[in-house]
Amino acid sequence: MNIITISAICIIAAVAVNLFKQFNNEYSIFISIICTCIVAAVALKAILPVINEIESSVNTEVGRYISPLLKGLGISYIGSMAASICVDSGAKAVAEKIEMAAKVSITLLYAPIMLELLNAAIDMINK
Repeated sequence: MNIITISAICIIAAVAVNLFKQFNNEYSIFISIICTCIVAAVALKAILPVINEIESSVNTEVGRYISPLLKGLGISYIGSMAASICVDSGAKAVAEKIEMAAKVSITLLYAPIMLELLNAAIDMINK
């Protein structure tokens, strides 16, 4: 992933958003969404081989914890990007709801792991 290329794309998109915002606000929102999708696709393309290598190299005992961690990371990135787009379009209240939903989703995703750790700690204390 070339950060210079991504930065250039984002700077060009930011200038275009500001130009179009003066004439037609709807186009500026679409440019922001398209830029976000391009950056997310480039980042996903760059990180997929690393994720596949991590998942294939860990044993099954540790591997069952890697999947929720990666899902949580994905939820946080997607929620952050969606909230940023909403803030850019002037819907700050909707952005806050997206952030709350992402936090709840991550909490629900990690709840079984937290319960398992709690049970392990209780078992250690009782022995």
